[in-house]
Parts: sequence; C-alpha cells; structure tokens
Amino acid sequence: MASTGSGAADFGQYIDIANPEYHCRERHDHSDNSYDDWRRSLEWSAGDTGHNEGAAVAVDIALEVGLQLDPSIAHVAGDAVGEVWKRREMMSFAKDLAKVNLIPAMDIALASQWHNCHAFKSILRHPVETAGWLLS
Repeated sequence: MASTGSGAADFGQYIDIANPEYHCRERHDHSDNSYDDWRRSLEWSAGDTGHNEGAAVAVDIALEVGLQLDPSIAHVAGDAVGEVWKRREMMSFAKDLAKVNLIPAMDIALASQWHNCHAFKSILRHPVETAGWLLS
C-alpha cells in the first residue's frame, strides 16, 4: 500500500534529520537558515553525476523498506557507493518509488543533499512541495 502522508513529521522516518550540520561538508555558516531554494536543490540533485555523499544513507533506506536494489549498488560498502550510485540515478529511483511509497522516497531525495546542510534544511522545510516534485 502506498504511503500518502507528506507532512513535516513524515520526514526523518528513515533518515536522521536532527543534526544535518554534523554530516555537512560545505564551508559555510551552518546555523544560517536563510537559504530556501528547495526546488533548485532537488533539480540540481536530479542532474548531478558527481560523488553522491548521501548514497549510503539512501541504500540503507531502500533496504530497510525491503526494496530491491541492483547488486552493484546494494553490495558496495559505506561511502564507496557514492561513486557507483550517482545522485541523478538515485533521484530517478526516488521519483519512481514515490509513486508507490512516498515517505521513503522523500527521505531518499533529502539524502541527495546530505553534504549540504543549507539545501538539506531547505528541502526539509518543504515536505509538501518535495512530495509534489517527486510525484511530478
């Protein structure tokens, strides 16, 4: 059965949202919450083919909810999976998943900005819009 919730409380069901600053690799003021371009952040992720810092988190989410992943992705350990499962492919996976199970798809999309707490927090503040974007 598809999950239909898309509220802020739904984010973080499969991902730790409490302290995005701890895994942020960007050099900026981590307490600044003025960045709010959630759409641009998702669109950037949907086209990016560089190292995917959130891939290991996304693999954990997919496996936790019982999804089948290509063995070349599911069997790569830790950060190395970021070289195999690029954001573009991960976001395509999240968009497909959203059609049948929205909440883990939202968390996977959120993981696409694992490395940047400003973008992470921006997406987190826009759960309804993020759900809509994934379903579009």
